[in-house]
Amino acid sequence: LRGATTLTLGGVGQTDAAGGEVSRTQGGAVTTTAANGSGAILQSIGGGGGSAGVNLGGAGSTGATIVAALGAQGGSDLSGGVVRGVFTGGVTTLGDHALGLVAQSIGAGGGEAHVSGSPKLAVTLGGTGGAAGDGGEVILSNAGAIRTAGAGAHGVFLQSIGGGGGAAFGGSTASTVALNAGGVGDGGHIDFRQTGDILATGDGAYGVVAQSLGGGGGWVDGKFAGAAGGAGAGGAIGLVLSGQVYSGG
Repeated sequence: LRGATTLTLGGVGQTDAAGGEVSRTQGGAVTTTAANGSGAILQSIGGGGGSAGVNLGGAGSTGATIVAALGAQGGSDLSGGVVRGVFTGGVTTLGDHALGLVAQSIGAGGGEAHVSGSPKLAVTLGGTGGAAGDGGEVILSNAGAIRTAGAGAHGVFLQSIGGGGGAAFGGSTASTVALNAGGVGDGGHIDFRQTGDILATGDGAYGVVAQSLGGGGGWVDGKFAGAAGGAGAGGAIGLVLSGQVYSGG
């Protein structure tokens, strides 16, 4: 693979481009076996973005570079909407970077990116040029065990971010993070209620990650977790966990 592969999650100069409400009800077990195969991904993103994945294999994969920019460039009225999920029956994932449950509400662009094959991942988090939008509420409940077995396969991953950003999963020890402080917006309320165990047994896997951030920011596996430094404040996070939370990696 020659040259860098670029992933851009976020629009340019949009106005009145808010994310809508997302609601998911799942009854019955969810099982995935592939790398990057998360059990469920729920997203409401204002200002452009979403979910992207790159799977690399072969002798050159470890020397490749993936450039990921998470956040909008300018724009206004770019808030994320409410994300609601109700799951029963349990979630099991077996692959590397295959998260159990992912829920994101992001204002001012962004989302989540998965990479496999151990490339260098160069991530930029946060909006630029005053990109403005709040993160919405994230309300999630699950009844049943959540089990993940792969490296970097977090059990539950929750974000509400204002000002752009999100999460990047995978990469190598050579990965880098840059922060844009040009995004504006508050993070929203996160409420997660779990009945049953959460077992994340792979290397570098966390049981539960929850972030409410203002001014952009997010998460990059093994490298960064926090705000990008723009204008805004995080919201309240409520976790009610009835069962064991185990991270064995």
